[in-house]
Amino acid sequence: MSVSLQFPSSNTLPSSAPTRHCASRCSRKPQLVGPYLTFMAALRDQGWLLARLIELLRLRVAFHNHCRSCLAIRYSSALDVVTQNLICSLEKAQEADDLIAAEKAALAYADKMATDHL
Repeated sequence: MSVSLQFPSSNTLPSSAPTRHCASRCSRKPQLVGPYLTFMAALRDQGWLLARLIELLRLRVAFHNHCRSCLAIRYSSALDVVTQNLICSLEKAQEADDLIAAEKAALAYADKMATDHL
């Protein structure tokens, strides 16, 4: 699959919470915010993973990283498929009844990637 990326200028970036959060994290290299958000949008819009799984993985890694901003943000692409009860079940994902085996495997992998690197 070929993806053509158009990098927006800094004054064309949306003022959404995820953008502001990313911008604050990239304050040393603000010129990277636009390309980063464009890349992430291409992954989200043209990728193979479902919005539900992407949101579950994002929240689980944010939990491990202790990122309160990331944990508080809910992306509009997943609002219809990720409920607050489902998010709460991430605390003990392997025991959750509302996750399928593939989601549990992906979350276990994300746990390893986020914690087993020291």
